[in-house]
Amino acid sequence: MFEGQIDYSKRLNLLYDDVKCHYHVIVNLTAAMAKKYVCKGCNKACTSDVTHVCDQTCSDCAACPPCAYAEVRIPCDDCHRNFRSPACFANHK
Repeated sequence: MFEGQIDYSKRLNLLYDDVKCHYHVIVNLTAAMAKKYVCKGCNKACTSDVTHVCDQTCSDCAACPPCAYAEVRIPCDDCHRNFRSPACFANHK
């Protein structure tokens, strides 16, 4: 998978057809890779986001890039987990 050198919040997935020398836009990446989950950090496809381990995403809220640690972890009363910062907790919600 090609990764450009641009730091931008939006992502564009393309599929190159070498016969027609043409790029096709991939609208649904999980359907194109025939998997239920594709990691935005490392571009690996797997069956579940819960079982995937990646150092380029936050292990608490799955944000990419990983959230920074704050001094105090934020607890969630709904799922009984702790989060790295208020921003990490907001990503979770």
